Amino acid sequence: MHHPQEPPSGIHPLLAGRFSPYRFDPSMVVDDHGLGLLLE
Repeated sequence: MHHPQEPPSGIHPLLAGRFSPYRFDPSMVVDDHGLGLLLE
């Protein structure tokens, strides 16, 4: 995966370097505890 050396202006370097998948695994299930952690 290629990451640009300089992030676009206005985007924090940590966010610019973050990887996001193209798709999510449809078989993945989030339980109540995991959902609570995501919403914190």
